[in-house]
Amino acid sequence: MFTSVKSVRDHFYLIPLSLAWLIFATTTHRMEHAAQQTSTLEMQVAIPAFIQVILSGGDRYLATNITVFRALTVNTQDNNPDRFVIQSKIQTDAASLNPFHEDNYYLAAANLSWTNQLDSAQEILIKASNARSFDMLPPFYCAFNEYYFRHDTLSGAKWLQIASQHSSNEEDKIALAKLAAKWISKGTDRRQALNILKLMANQSRYSNLRRQIMMRADQLNQMITIDEAIAAYTEKFHRPPSSVEDLVSSRILQSHPNDPFGQSYIIDSHGMTQVQGNKKHDNRH
Repeated sequence: MFTSVKSVRDHFYLIPLSLAWLIFATTTHRMEHAAQQTSTLEMQVAIPAFIQVILSGGDRYLATNITVFRALTVNTQDNNPDRFVIQSKIQTDAASLNPFHEDNYYLAAANLSWTNQLDSAQEILIKASNARSFDMLPPFYCAFNEYYFRHDTLSGAKWLQIASQHSSNEEDKIALAKLAAKWISKGTDRRQALNILKLMANQSRYSNLRRQIMMRADQLNQMITIDEAIAAYTEKFHRPPSSVEDLVSSRILQSHPNDPFGQSYIIDSHGMTQVQGNKKHDNRH
């Protein structure tokens, strides 16, 4: 009798595990064969996270592995947008269960970001970044998404700085910090961007990097000066200038600004100062 009870007790943990795999098989089958999914059916397929943990015998790491495997299954389906809604829910659940999971954030960056699930992708990447302080890739992917999809250079630069802090390679640290400085200098709020660049320069431990950041700050400061001259010219002549030369010839600017990177300043169609690169100086960026 003792042996029989012990045997049952030793194998009791198999019951929730078997249930977990049963529910996984059932939902995968439904995902493979269902037609267009309604929002109600999507929530039925994307099982709530706490139920996944219960069905995995209370093991959230096992639940995460099963969940990410399901996400991989969704990824093999057609490009029906509803499929990616399901995948988004599945992967955000996985990030809640175990934000450390590497495959989950790779999938988010590679798929969700490009399939109109950017908010979910960023949520997963941010959780991975917080959990994996040694890994530069989650914050780097966050940075790219902010810059490329949301066109938010300041937020992208912030995540690049976090990626730099996560890296153990000194060359990568410097390269990421330089790129962050470049993105910040392109921010729409130039005065805010200038203040951030100066703060970055003051905090930098590397003299060469500090010098390059200050060059970016100098460039941005000159662009602010030209913007102010454009406003003064427009107020005086009741029309915007067509070029920086107009500002100099009208004596609103005393001389042509000297760009620290050897580039030229132009006025775009919106009346804002921009930088135009010179090919002979391209190797300096």
